[in-house]
Order: sequence, then structure tokens, then C-alpha cells
Amino acid sequence: MQASDAIPRCYHCDQPIDAGTDNYVEIDGASRPMCCAGCKAVAEAIIAGGLADYYRQRSEMPAT
Repeated sequence: MQASDAIPRCYHCDQPIDAGTDNYVEIDGASRPMCCAGCKAVAEAIIAGGLADYYRQRSEMPAT
């Protein structure tokens, strides 16, 4: 499998993103893909709350 063939993964929860899903959040100057409206809403709340360091400092993905 080539890198370009890799299944895109959610920036918030690391779950695979289904084809046709169009959820993105601007984080640290980049458009980050989200797997669902729920992850998008949580990511937007994290950023709006001034907690972007959550994404910068996390050492592993959250439990599902």
C-alpha cells in the first residue's frame, strides 16, 4: 500500500474517515479532517475554548 492509498484518519479520534465525509476543522493553521459531526463539534469547542495545546501535547490518541 502506498502512502497515497492510505485510508484517511480523523485528527481528533483517529478513526477511519468514510469516503464522501466532508468535515474539517482549522487547527494550528491547517485544515484537519474529522470522521463525523461529533468529532468536528468537539474539536471546534476545544479550539474555541483556547485549548489547542490539547492537540499539540497529546502523546496518544483517545480511547474509543
